[in-house]
Amino acid sequence: SPLINRAVAQYNAGSVFKPVVAAAALENGFDPEELYECTGKEEIGNITMGCIRHTAHGSETLRDAISKSCNTYFINMARKTGGSAIVEMAKSLGFSQATKLGDRYRSSGGHLPDEELLKNPAELANLSFGQGSLTVTPVQVAGMTAAIARGGNYIEPYVVLGLTDENKKIIPQPYSPERHQAMSRETASVLGACMRVAVLEGTAKGGASDKV
Repeated sequence: SPLINRAVAQYNAGSVFKPVVAAAALENGFDPEELYECTGKEEIGNITMGCIRHTAHGSETLRDAISKSCNTYFINMARKTGGSAIVEMAKSLGFSQATKLGDRYRSSGGHLPDEELLKNPAELANLSFGQGSLTVTPVQVAGMTAAIARGGNYIEPYVVLGLTDENKKIIPQPYSPERHQAMSRETASVLGACMRVAVLEGTAKGGASDKV
């Protein structure tokens, strides 16, 4: 399917959504140095949810949990934070809304579970590590990551500079992308440091570059 633009299509997110959950938690007073004991699995009613290969990560801080991509840590975090705060942060970072990449050019919006559904503990647990009914676009994930790198300042991604005339001269299109402070600089700094460790030492090591 070479003509499908995957950057603007929606997919199940997976663990790349965890920084959104962490941002919501930190903005609501969560202590990143608080220790959590991962046993490799979490029982939710009659459902067992596990970490990668049901590995028991042991005692962890937020830095450890992001580096190791620990699912049960984020299940615990989501319980303490609540679905409403997570959904609010996700919307502030551009999720569930079509991204205006240029005049008349928009990405898919993706989908966030509604707050009523998140009253179900299993649905909230699924959201905590990017599963369930959640869908996102790669462009939205890029916008979220850029906001963290930018000190919490979210700027809606855009790619169209303008149109061209018959002489291939660019005709600029007036466009001001949506921008706002999605999280505090302190929260963004904590998340950035944790994500850096994930790339240097953790599960994202395969994506490391000389820019880190």
